[in-house]
Amino acid sequence: MGEEEEEVWEEEEEEGISMTSDTKQSILMWMKQICCVIYFSSISSSMNAASAMVWQDYLKERGIFKTMQEKSKAAVMKIIGNFIDYFI
Repeated sequence: MGEEEEEVWEEEEEEGISMTSDTKQSILMWMKQICCVIYFSSISSSMNAASAMVWQDYLKERGIFKTMQEKSKAAVMKIIGNFIDYFI
């Protein structure tokens, strides 16, 4: 932990909150995991948005894509999302 983080913990301990170093590390690990979840959620949302854009702008009105059932459209959008994800 850096000096700044240690000062925050020391201030809390002075106010009557006592934590062991294990508790502090558990909290920091939990915070890091939450940040990772938020990061990957944003990436997933971006991939979904990109595949929807490709579908709407390029495929929706072309050839076999015009008459596709909803289930097939969803499968195509997943494939597009995975394709985009692979290259990004």
